[in-house]
Amino acid sequence: MNNPFKLKPGRGNMKKTGNGLPEVLLQTKTENARAYINKSQREGITEKQRVSDVNFASGTPGTGIVSGTGLNPKTNQVSPKAYEKKLVTQKNGDTFIVDGAGKTVEMAKYNAFKPEAVEALKKKYNKTKAETDDARTANSMLQNERANRVGGFRISR
Repeated sequence: MNNPFKLKPGRGNMKKTGNGLPEVLLQTKTENARAYINKSQREGITEKQRVSDVNFASGTPGTGIVSGTGLNPKTNQVSPKAYEKKLVTQKNGDTFIVDGAGKTVEMAKYNAFKPEAVEALKKKYNKTKAETDDARTANSMLQNERANRVGGFRISR
């Protein structure tokens, strides 16, 4: 069977799972991140973790900064990026969740007799924003800890 394009192994249409990243970088809770940092400072790290941290801090391909965070070149520390989506309420009461490009992701029409739809959308937005901000903060803390264990970031991005 001849394909009109070249297939490359491992490049399917599957979602990215974070394969290859340490489990702790995929945490979504700041408390869990603090607990991991405290444990690693108390108990130390293995040689395998140290080598992994050196590769991460030096920017070896495949060990990049987790999405939703960015390296600040002035402080040489990773910090969380701002949440891209916005909650927009029009004068007539209709409410929208808009992504970073300005496209509507979800909307709720205002109804004076049944305001539950608008309230549910606001509640969903606030919950998603809080979870995303918490995850990005935890990932930033963990990435900074990894780099600091081996002397900080040695890359220019």
